[in-house]
Amino acid sequence: MSKNDLISQSALARNLGISRASVRSLIDKGFFKICNERGMLSLQDSVKAYEQYQNTMKSTAKTKSRQNALKQIDKIQSIIEDKEEFEKVFKEWISQIEDDPIAVMNSAKAYLTALQTKEQKMKVDEAEKRLIPIERIHHDAEEAAALVRSKLITIPSRVATICEGRSARDIEEIIEDEINSSLAELQKLYAVGE
Repeated sequence: MSKNDLISQSALARNLGISRASVRSLIDKGFFKICNERGMLSLQDSVKAYEQYQNTMKSTAKTKSRQNALKQIDKIQSIIEDKEEFEKVFKEWISQIEDDPIAVMNSAKAYLTALQTKEQKMKVDEAEKRLIPIERIHHDAEEAAALVRSKLITIPSRVATICEGRSARDIEEIIEDEINSSLAELQKLYAVGE
């Protein structure tokens, strides 16, 4: 190290474009080494040390971003319902996480926020009776099918005697009238139940 290579802490701060406090902090952390009793530093060694420090910081930031992105993805996987739809998004994120973990983390956060918003909306809709549980829909459909069946299955016994000796066209009209009458009764039942 030559005498010409020595530089003050203030001059080093100006050279690197950082504050004097940052230079002091990097000295305290052991990145920069003081060369003499006046507190002078080697410019060449300090520039190399600063590049190493920046690379370390970038690597640390990338690692933290990757960890945060993976945490977001785990949260999403724990609440996602449509696993097949998410699989495509998940594979895309995993393929990009090494190159751009911050973008993946931001994308995962946005996806999670959208899921949480959708979930909250569903809760509000359910509380305000705008959303009906699927179990109730299944139950109501089964009940309606049973009622329709019970009404329609009685038609042959009710019209059999009326149809004796009639023409095919008359029989068709009688059966059609009975079906329409049964359906009208069912419609009244459901209109009252609403």
